[in-house]
Amino acid sequence: MRFHSDGPDIPNELVAVQERGDIVFICGAGVSMTVGLPSFRKLVEDIYSDLGDGWSSHVAEADGMDTKAYDRVVRSLERRLGGDDGKSVQRVREQIRAAVNKALAPPATALDAHYDILTLSRDSELRNRLVTTNFDTLFERAWIAKKGASNPIKSHAGASMPGPLAAGFTGVMHLHGRVTDEELKLEESDLVLTSAEFGEAYLRSGWATRYIYDLVRATTVVIVGYTADDPPMRYLLEVIDADRERFKDLRPVYAFVAHDPDDSAKQCTLWKSKGAIPIPYETPTGTDHSKLYATLGVWARYAEDPTKWRGARMMELLAQPPEVATVAQLEEVKWLLSHADAGGNLGATNPSPDWMRKFSELGALRDSPPMLFWPWVIKNLENPAMIEACADCAAIKQEFFRALTFELSRRPDKIGKLNATAWHVLIRTRTEDASDWMNATFEAKRRLSAGDSSFGAVDALRGALRPHSLVRRVFRYGAKGNDAPPTKIGDILTVEFHAEVEQAGQQEFSALVRAVPQDANVEFSIIDNLLRMLMDSLDDAADSGFISPQYDRASHQIPSIAPHGQNEYSRGFYPVVRVIADLWERAANRDNKRGRKYAPWCLDQKYVLLNRLGLHFLTYNGVHDGAEAAEALKALSNSLFWNQARREQMKLTAERWNDFPQELRDALEARIIAGPPLGEA
Repeated sequence: MRFHSDGPDIPNELVAVQERGDIVFICGAGVSMTVGLPSFRKLVEDIYSDLGDGWSSHVAEADGMDTKAYDRVVRSLERRLGGDDGKSVQRVREQIRAAVNKALAPPATALDAHYDILTLSRDSELRNRLVTTNFDTLFERAWIAKKGASNPIKSHAGASMPGPLAAGFTGVMHLHGRVTDEELKLEESDLVLTSAEFGEAYLRSGWATRYIYDLVRATTVVIVGYTADDPPMRYLLEVIDADRERFKDLRPVYAFVAHDPDDSAKQCTLWKSKGAIPIPYETPTGTDHSKLYATLGVWARYAEDPTKWRGARMMELLAQPPEVATVAQLEEVKWLLSHADAGGNLGATNPSPDWMRKFSELGALRDSPPMLFWPWVIKNLENPAMIEACADCAAIKQEFFRALTFELSRRPDKIGKLNATAWHVLIRTRTEDASDWMNATFEAKRRLSAGDSSFGAVDALRGALRPHSLVRRVFRYGAKGNDAPPTKIGDILTVEFHAEVEQAGQQEFSALVRAVPQDANVEFSIIDNLLRMLMDSLDDAADSGFISPQYDRASHQIPSIAPHGQNEYSRGFYPVVRVIADLWERAANRDNKRGRKYAPWCLDQKYVLLNRLGLHFLTYNGVHDGAEAAEALKALSNSLFWNQARREQMKLTAERWNDFPQELRDALEARIIAGPPLGEA
């Protein structure tokens, strides 16, 4: 999560850990350097200056300054000036401590960075606590500046600090000791400043080692204000890294890592080698850490009220069109949607439905709870753009659409008939359980071939052949296409129909017919069953706008009811029509009388596809006589005769012409010669 555009990218898991109150910051000199306090090196230089001494002419001290072993430098200075006399050593030590107190005098400036870190470093009961190796009392002062002198934060130092697993683990923990602060009534403690004192704390008595181990075992640690070669880091991280191989319960340790524009990989590698997870941020001038502290400031505001912050941020990001959002902004949007309050925030923000597709591309729909988008969608039920957006996102879960059915019934007048119909079409396609018909082709063939004509076997056949509706958004030319209000389903949704058997290829159509037992009762029963299913599917197509008075796509996608090369790429309604036609031919040859009822029934229906199927049945002279076929042709509407059923009309006329009675031939001949009435065909 990048809280600041140019700042470090905080790992999402770390943000979540902080929100749970399971994080402790360990802070170094870099934090106090933001308000003018010295680094460890500058502190050593100030000690020499205050004592009126120098290190350049002393080999051990000069080497320590060159190698950044400042703890050894101070120890060498102490030994050189104090000698072997105990009183002299104590006097020099006091002078050094006095110089430290002088160098760390609190500045008269705002301590925002200190307070921000304190805000972030808290437990699940909102008790603030952090660990610092700084001797100064700026964290305590930052707290009082914000909370008032009547509400001070606890301050602990050295070996007397409460342990990380103790009930009193709250306040500022000065791991290496604390200087005097008379204004805050804080006394000076022992300091861990020289190499001897570091050795005592981390090696000989090891109290600091145990403290750090317990800390990393109890909570997630975040390191800020250090470089990889700072003396405290040598001791701190080596302790942690050595124990990590032996103790698997140690938590992750994160470290904010400053780097030059071309130095990120090197610095990250250095921190990784010490067992820390680096969080890099760029310092263009080498000393400007403003990007880091700006990030911590925003993160702290987030931590004060995460839901409010996420809501405001979501409103800001989603106010723009999704196509102009940057990659970083889209990643932030995805992160915002991953929280439990995302649904409420999304409803309050109510962005353009265009964002739904972008959410899908980000994987937010797939990874989110089913009802995440409910408040937003419910606010836009009357908006056709939201229907299109939901149609374009296959990852929206079934539970969502099932709940939507009830919601639509509660306010039909507000939604409008067209929108309500479009929603119901979409819901129907998204709540159907694909497992009910997937692999139905194999199941139907297996059971029918074994002589099984039970309901289950026939239902598998229906599953293989039934046209299932698939819905997607309407394709439009240009960025926005036509902004005119929709007047029909096709202006909102594009509906297609596909059958499961299509995936196996058209050779399976005839294989299914061959699998049906050679028994007229079974054959006609299955035909009746498939015709009912076909009728239901055509009703579905009509409701979906797939069939309309202007254009019947169900019929148009089948060039010929009879086998024909142009049918090679037909889909949707073609498989069931092909199986009905071929099975009827086989059954009618076995029982002409029972086969006769289907043509009149088909011709009496309102759907062109069934009318064409009826004409196809009439083509077989062994079932229907010529007069019956001719009367059917004569009774066809002009639309069917000249246009919608022209293929079947011409085939029936050509193949059965000689069977027609003369008077009906004359009537048909006159109709053909007259041609289609103007404007009707």
